[in-house]
Amino acid sequence: MVVEIVPRPKVKPKRPVAILFYLSLILLILTIAAYFGLYSVKDDKNRELEELGAILAAQETNELRIIKKELLDYQGKVDDLSILIDSYREPTKFLQFLGSITHPKVMWSNLNLDLTEGKASVSGQTESITTLIQQSYIFEGDSRILDFELASFSVLEEGGVSLAVDFSFNPELFK
Repeated sequence: MVVEIVPRPKVKPKRPVAILFYLSLILLILTIAAYFGLYSVKDDKNRELEELGAILAAQETNELRIIKKELLDYQGKVDDLSILIDSYREPTKFLQFLGSITHPKVMWSNLNLDLTEGKASVSGQTESITTLIQQSYIFEGDSRILDFELASFSVLEEGGVSLAVDFSFNPELFK
């Protein structure tokens, strides 16, 4: 065991290290003070905001309340109307569609249309069986027609062919 008789001198930290230590200490104290200062300011501003909200609520007049109620009523009506407009289907678009897929020698005389279900039944006349077959090919070839059925046909005494057709289509086409 070594016993020292002469005490060692204390080692002093170098000057740059001491300066950094004191600067860090000052920065820590300033950060803590800023935190509490900002916390206090936040509470004051929240109180002030609540007071302004109370003042605004107190200044709201009956007339303003009536106007707000009317606006809410109108908003409800607009929402209802937009639902109706979105669900509306135009039958005239179907007539244009039917005209575009009809053979020039076929004349339709009766139409039963259900746009919500996407179903139609049409009946009419044509000059010959050949035209009827061509009309059938037109219906089969159109991708907008989902299902097609020749419900009935008959040869007329005065010439020509009477026909009835049922088909289904995508109802979204006519929105």
